[in-house]
Amino acid sequence: MGRITMDLIHFMCHECGWTFQLCDGANLGVMGQIREQQIKFKAPHPLNLIAPHLMIQLRQIGSVEVLGANTNGIYAKLTAFFTSSVWSSTSSTSSGTTTAPMKQMIPDRRFSDLKFVGEGVFKSRGTQGENNMGQKTMQVVDFMVKGCGWTVITCNGGNCGVDGTNREQQLVFRYDEHCQVGKKDSEGSHEVNRDDMIAFDGKAHGEEHMMVELRTCGHIEINGLDFATADIAPALDQFLKSKWGCFEMVLGGEGGDEKYCDKTYATQPNFFLRDERNMANNLGKLTMQLAEFYQSVGWKLLLCNGGSVGQPGHANTDIREQQIKFCRGKKDQMDSIVNQPLLMIELRIVPVSLAPNKGEIPEPLYEGYVTVNGKDTNNVYAKIRSFIVQTLELDLSTGGGVPPPSWMYCDLQMKVKGLRMKDICTNPRGGHDGYFNGETNLGKWTMRLCDYLVDQVNEWDLIVCNSDNLDKIFDKIVYDKKSGKRNVDKINATVRETQIVFRHRRNAGRAVFMGGSDGSGLPLNRPPHNAIPVPVYWSPECKEGREYHKIVVGTSEEKIWLQQILDETFKNVKTRDRAGGQKIADRYEVQMVLRSEHPALWDKFSVRGETVRELCKNQMQFLSGGEIGEETGTFVRPKTMRVEEAKKNCAGKDFDATNMNYLLHGTHPTMAVSILGKSFSIDTAGKSAGTMFGPGIYLAESSTKADEYARHDEGGEYEGLYAMLVCRAHLGRSYVTEKSGDFRQPVLSENFDHVLGDREKAVGTFREFVFFHEGSIYPEYALFYKRTFGGDVMKPTPATAAAVTPVTPQPPVTTQVQPIVIPAAQATIVAPVAVPPAATVPDPNATTTPDPTTAVNQNLPNVPVNNASSATVWINNDPAGPAVSSTPSAGATAGKTGTSHSSSSSNKSSNQS
Repeated sequence: MGRITMDLIHFMCHECGWTFQLCDGANLGVMGQIREQQIKFKAPHPLNLIAPHLMIQLRQIGSVEVLGANTNGIYAKLTAFFTSSVWSSTSSTSSGTTTAPMKQMIPDRRFSDLKFVGEGVFKSRGTQGENNMGQKTMQVVDFMVKGCGWTVITCNGGNCGVDGTNREQQLVFRYDEHCQVGKKDSEGSHEVNRDDMIAFDGKAHGEEHMMVELRTCGHIEINGLDFATADIAPALDQFLKSKWGCFEMVLGGEGGDEKYCDKTYATQPNFFLRDERNMANNLGKLTMQLAEFYQSVGWKLLLCNGGSVGQPGHANTDIREQQIKFCRGKKDQMDSIVNQPLLMIELRIVPVSLAPNKGEIPEPLYEGYVTVNGKDTNNVYAKIRSFIVQTLELDLSTGGGVPPPSWMYCDLQMKVKGLRMKDICTNPRGGHDGYFNGETNLGKWTMRLCDYLVDQVNEWDLIVCNSDNLDKIFDKIVYDKKSGKRNVDKINATVRETQIVFRHRRNAGRAVFMGGSDGSGLPLNRPPHNAIPVPVYWSPECKEGREYHKIVVGTSEEKIWLQQILDETFKNVKTRDRAGGQKIADRYEVQMVLRSEHPALWDKFSVRGETVRELCKNQMQFLSGGEIGEETGTFVRPKTMRVEEAKKNCAGKDFDATNMNYLLHGTHPTMAVSILGKSFSIDTAGKSAGTMFGPGIYLAESSTKADEYARHDEGGEYEGLYAMLVCRAHLGRSYVTEKSGDFRQPVLSENFDHVLGDREKAVGTFREFVFFHEGSIYPEYALFYKRTFGGDVMKPTPATAAAVTPVTPQPPVTTQVQPIVIPAAQATIVAPVAVPPAATVPDPNATTTPDPTTAVNQNLPNVPVNNASSATVWINNDPAGPAVSSTPSAGATAGKTGTSHSSSSSNKSSNQS
């Protein structure tokens, strides 16, 4: 199951660009031997195309299995970790106590890539399921996050065996080295100052994690306190004792003094509640109370998952377990953490009785329930009830709810008719694995609820979704034909549960990469116009026009020379256009490159190139001489062309004839990929923001200038990464001006081919290139980079709160991305060049009131988003069970930079001044 899960994650992320959010496993059947895995993905992001994932599985039977690529030498690090004394097993013999480390085994590649075994590493004792799985889990999390620079994405547990006592823990990590804040030591580990620690949307990098386990046998177990005792331990202790009435257990627990966790608390009698008929319980309500406490001290709910352990000889008395994981939030965002309410919705299908069918064989009947816990933020309870009434059909036999005292278990509960499950024969030899081990529609309605709250209500983000299965035991009457006696046998039926947690989003609206299609993705079915030949490195299908658009992950060689462009064009000067008075980085380090092969856009680029070539025939003196960055007549070469590889790509008689060069455009990661698919648009240029040299498409020759307009994915999976486009452009003849004004007419009258706004000569800032023909530009590369200063990653600048002019969302248009080529490992980037402190140069025309001759440059505002694509996949290893069921949401979204993420051609940040 782990291998299949990782194969699917690799496909969805590396080939389709989707974001892996979490996975959750469950077991069912008499022996818990039928495995289920829910794998959830959310809206795509370009960095997913290269970010590797790694799964580590802990099994109480005494093994550890690792699946995933050997990224950054992680295999050697894990081998040293799991064979260290921390993971040694202790056993008592007649001659004394012996200690033995785990052993590395040759793995069966069908199941894992690394395997370690050690009897006695995972421990349990007593009759109530006490174990050290949580403790070992947190050791792995701390090692991977703090020691190796990985991000914990998901952590889920399962229970198998006749009593569910064989625990399994599955952890998935993503390698996000580019998001790490702070310096690395010589071995690649991260030194992180707590004051500078950053958690990205709850996914912590180098931070502390904690796990709290609620166990209905009357215990609460804490792990992770070793790294959090300075502030969280006393507050947590006070909460558990004063609010919940718990008391700390001094010894390790039932049957021994060895601690299986950092702290254990005992609860008061009847603290954990359970209704035997409909299996209602208060674990969800307690989870929300605990999460609210953690939020009050600056910690965020990261993950939670449930399990159950049977008690031999006691029917319907399973010990329920709820693992809840938290991570420390951003120090500078305490207010937002405290004031982001959580909401939990639980879906439950419960067998309630045995009723004879036509064959007079007992068969369980079931009921469906929806329960809600959390604050009624913005009247969300009424919205949920309205959704349930319209979709899942309230069961009014109990008034649409359940008899009192339902408030003891949850804040809202509804009985519904729309939740369903099927029976299935899993034992062809005549044995019985229990009833209702087949399909359910919980996955379908989980995603419907996500679509509704995330996309339609548009105020919530999904953060947790986990499932659990447990048994409900019934008496089965068996007739003995020979003796004529009636015998009572026990038979189990599976109870299905899904738990979904949402976090309230303070600002509605979000950018979604590749979120929709405008339906225009038809290939040319012919080679592009050949006045300007397509690059030689294009794929054959794009050269021939058989493919509409292909986005290829850049090679290590491309990454190197594109990094050189950013380094060579860096200028330690800032203007008033740098948002929020941002500090200038001393280097922009490229983390990923995407290259666009778009026959239709190249077709337009070639047609325009032919026109520019004809207009330039009599003014070619620059092309045979002159220095880079100097003018000869009306021909100019930008500073980007100092890099040899850039010059090679733009060399040749066809390219030289149009004065083709590379130029830069800063933007948001979401917009960057959208622009690769639709290029820029002149139609709306200047409508929402002023433009210094006329309503055109603004490109820069300096990486510093382009970076002034770059934005990072604030609150997203890859927060702290910015985007810049590297575009081919037919410069042709330059209309050079040092003053602001609307200079489009000289270009539209064909006397010139673009406007060069030379503020560098006027006030010492930058030169910008403004185009008024869409075909003059071909956006070829999207760079995703981090800002560094003195070798350290800079903390992202929060979005500006300044008032901005509203922008009307444009109709959705987007790229249809075809199969993506995954390159070889990325090359090491050259070391940064030392740069003196930045000097702020006044630019009197940079932010003036817009009028026909002078225009202001503004950041485009946020636009509400009413869609964030999401999908779930269920895998059931039962041969007769369902294979795959998926439910994506539909619709278009808007980007954070003020234009629809899929409408890059509409508002195109033409304010590049």
